Amino acid sequence: MTQRNPMIGKVIAIDGPAGAGKGTLATSLAREYRMKYLDTGTLYRTVAYKVLRAGGDPAREEDALKACDLSDYDFKHMGNNKFCVLLDGEDVMSELRTQSVGQGASKVAFYTSVRSALKQFQIEFAEKWASQYGVILDGRDIGTVICPDADYKFFIDADPEVRAHRRIEELKSRGHQANFEETLSEILERDARDRGRKDAPLKPAGDAYVVDTSHKNALQVLQMVMDYISMPVAKV
Repeated sequence: MTQRNPMIGKVIAIDGPAGAGKGTLATSLAREYRMKYLDTGTLYRTVAYKVLRAGGDPAREEDALKACDLSDYDFKHMGNNKFCVLLDGEDVMSELRTQSVGQGASKVAFYTSVRSALKQFQIEFAEKWASQYGVILDGRDIGTVICPDADYKFFIDADPEVRAHRRIEELKSRGHQANFEETLSEILERDARDRGRKDAPLKPAGDAYVVDTSHKNALQVLQMVMDYISMPVAKV
């Protein structure tokens, strides 16, 4: 007899800055608990990619808002919680992971109009899959704006220098080179933009469990979070 997944009906919200490890944690939790996972940053990266592809400027609200029409993109789960973005049938995920698109995503996310345009997609994803599998969403305003009533909220953080080194290693694994000082500068710039925007700034929800991953590996972080989830009283 198959045991029922105890996380069915549950929503896990994971927020944090770039390079803190929230995506790694979310993927691992989705595997452990057999939950559906949405990397909401992919939505903003797609908008940025679309702007850049059209020769526009992600820092211009008009260009960013126009690119929020994602009807020509297909967002699909390809198994193992791999969230793919297809354009005319072509997987463009590798293009979405470049530094230029990442910086562009932070710029388009600055605008309230853009965040509002993408908000419903995220809410509908959570509502659609929570009752069947349980869902995990990661981003920068999940616990504060998108899913304020999530069953579990986590804020994953790390020192900027540590995150810069992680970003460089990620780029190397994909065959790209990066300068530490430039990467650190980009991370600090993005942090300031994400934390300082008026609408949905990056910050821990009041009831979020904050985890500093600066001196912890992915397995240690996963164990900490799973231990927290298994506590009889998970929310304070």
